[in-house]
Amino acid sequence: MVMLFIDHLPIWALFIVTVILALVFIEIGFRLGRFRRKRSDQEQPAPVGAMVGATLGLLAFTLAFTFGMAASRHDARKQLVLDEANAVAATFLRSQLLPQPYRDEIQNLLREYVDVRLEAVANPEKLAAGIARSGELHRLLWKQTVIVAEKHPTPINGLFITSLNMVIDLHAKRITASTRNRIPPTIWIALYMVAFLAMMAVGYHTGLSGSRRSSVGLLRGFDVDCRSRHPPGRPAKSWAGGHDRRANHDANILAVNRIGIDILFSGEMKWLILGLIFKR
Repeated sequence: MVMLFIDHLPIWALFIVTVILALVFIEIGFRLGRFRRKRSDQEQPAPVGAMVGATLGLLAFTLAFTFGMAASRHDARKQLVLDEANAVAATFLRSQLLPQPYRDEIQNLLREYVDVRLEAVANPEKLAAGIARSGELHRLLWKQTVIVAEKHPTPINGLFITSLNMVIDLHAKRITASTRNRIPPTIWIALYMVAFLAMMAVGYHTGLSGSRRSSVGLLRGFDVDCRSRHPPGRPAKSWAGGHDRRANHDANILAVNRIGIDILFSGEMKWLILGLIFKR
């Protein structure tokens, strides 16, 4: 059910929905943290900040694990496409060595087979019909091959049979790799649960510390602003302008959050995310 929903959702829509849900969970955590801060002063932000950093680290690990699985499967599918193209080309070339009238019939079936495969890739709505038609063409090609092998049992025909077997085998491998060998839905569910838990923890920690910013983007911008206004070695100033322990404590909290956020949105991770978004 989860995979069917993801498959029918455009990648840009999935990205937007994920960002919106992440911001919603940040806001929920922020409001909970602010509510907890007003009701009780016993919960300190420092231990919560350590847990937030650990949660963001877990999220980064889960993302790296998931992207590793997706990248390996993507590479395998690309290699299967190349292998199938080479196998079809070799089969077509070897079919020129077959006697007539089987040569023309087999070559026409191979041309139709290529057209069916290309149309199925260009139009995902016709994928099921393309797979079914590919199976029918396999049976027709094999039927013609059996007739040729019975009437003309030569070593050249054996080479053609080997190529045709490879085409049929690669078809089965591509179907398995593209429709069955997917990232399990449990991993997707776990990834989203960890991501939303981490975003909610960031918002909760921000609300508990008394910060006015509840979004990750504003949090990072505020942290950069604090760093530019208060270089290392100088105490941070409060909003009233004086030196205040609370201001120093808030700056430390923002620094802890920034460490986890930098792990999550590192340069390599951002390029990998963009590559998977804009590359089907």
